[in-house]
Amino acid sequence: DIIIDVNPAGTWNTGGSVSDCGMCNRKLACNQFSSASRISGGGIHGKDISKMDYSGNMMCRYIAKNIVAAGLANTANVDISYSIGVVEPTSINIELDTNKHLEQKLIEWVKNNVGLEPHNIIKRFNPTIPRYAASAMNGNYGKTVYEMQDAKNQILYPWEKLDLVEDLKQIV
Repeated sequence: DIIIDVNPAGTWNTGGSVSDCGMCNRKLACNQFSSASRISGGGIHGKDISKMDYSGNMMCRYIAKNIVAAGLANTANVDISYSIGVVEPTSINIELDTNKHLEQKLIEWVKNNVGLEPHNIIKRFNPTIPRYAASAMNGNYGKTVYEMQDAKNQILYPWEKLDLVEDLKQIV
């Protein structure tokens, strides 16, 4: 089935720099893995987790990291797209460097088992935790398994947790 959404959030009355400005920050390309990761042109520093370019980005990282930790691939690329005013993602794609036959199974598993709606992502990553100073100083990504044993890092960087691994292994 094809669904076409036209302005699902309603009329867009204000555009340009008036509606889309904020503090200067590094663009996602600087925060991510440079050209190894396909990303939007937005930035994440200084944004709250209710912004989907921030929380959606964290969710993609979280899913991909768990897929790799489960041994299903050496690298995983997770793409999720959203449309303003639509609760469910408009598309989900997972690409693996190996085990390509698992890609569609993983997409279905993620749809059914990981809450990808904005309110579920926000709930999973708990926006009430003040983490901006830590992430500005140490970055948002790249915590090792050893670093994630620290209870403080588990709170500050919940998208680095590997708590989906055992469930993902069952897909094989």
